[in-house]
Amino acid sequence: MEANSYLSRRAVLTGLGGLAAGAVGARCIARATPAEAATCGRPPVTRSMLLPPAGTWFGAYPGPDNAAPWAYEQIAGRKLDVVMRYQALDGTWPNAADRALIAGGRWLSVCWSSRLRSGGVASWADVAAGRYDAQIAAQARRLASAGPIWVGYDNEMDGPRRISASGPLPHYPAAFRRIQAIVRPIAPDVLWVWCPSGNNRTAAVADCYPGDETVDWICYDPYDPALTKGSPLETYQPFPAWLASQGIGLGKPIGISETGFHRDRDHSAAAAEWIHAVPAALSQLGIRMWIWFNSAGGLGDTSVAPGSAAAAALNGLSSVRMLRQPHLL
Repeated sequence: MEANSYLSRRAVLTGLGGLAAGAVGARCIARATPAEAATCGRPPVTRSMLLPPAGTWFGAYPGPDNAAPWAYEQIAGRKLDVVMRYQALDGTWPNAADRALIAGGRWLSVCWSSRLRSGGVASWADVAAGRYDAQIAAQARRLASAGPIWVGYDNEMDGPRRISASGPLPHYPAAFRRIQAIVRPIAPDVLWVWCPSGNNRTAAVADCYPGDETVDWICYDPYDPALTKGSPLETYQPFPAWLASQGIGLGKPIGISETGFHRDRDHSAAAAEWIHAVPAALSQLGIRMWIWFNSAGGLGDTSVAPGSAAAAALNGLSSVRMLRQPHLL
């Protein structure tokens, strides 16, 4: 059954990429720099094939051993469309485990952060000034052979910890654009994600949007830790409404890169009811990617307890058609 739920690579290339290839190619050639023009004849991977045909991609950060998402997939009753990853600025990825996930028919969505393997954190000013160009270029060459992949730089850049480590916030857009200027000509299949927390709907966050020409997807991380905000719709709606009110990213696909509630709520009827209501909220808001954060983070442990009411409800989503979108194997 699992194999039949996914289209072949040729079918998706034809159905999603082929129809738009001529128009996209013409626009690409017209607008490309010389370095980018050489890629214009390729299928428009980053502009069509990572948008689900009708509904929403189903994903997760499946836990600290996220290169092996099998335990979470067993709870969910299905293979993940998207596996969330978190990587250092000077990291080396995708690694062999990442490539195995890709080969197995899963997409990767990566938060490429300013943390360094040495234990330090790069400032946005230093990134923008070119201090880390060599490390970024090395990573770009690895990404060039990875195929389409979502990459967000310093997701939740509006959070106090991010700003304290790398800020101030007005320095963020220049750092984002510096990284992209290096990576895009080398690895054109990367989809660029701007992912604030979604909690700080302020002028400062609006001003740190890097610009429509640099952002492919807009994502955010809405949580309801203690199930006190109401339904998923009430939890998820404020940020997209704010984007629209600010005229930010109009027409761009919107995704949720992290979501969840505390594990100690998992055995309650309210938890099951909340998860059952997710598809309707995603559909109403037009959200095209949904990723559960199945681990402990800054908001506490939001992993799904096996055998709980929440786990049963999550498993029930496996039969929801809008969350079973065909994609490449």
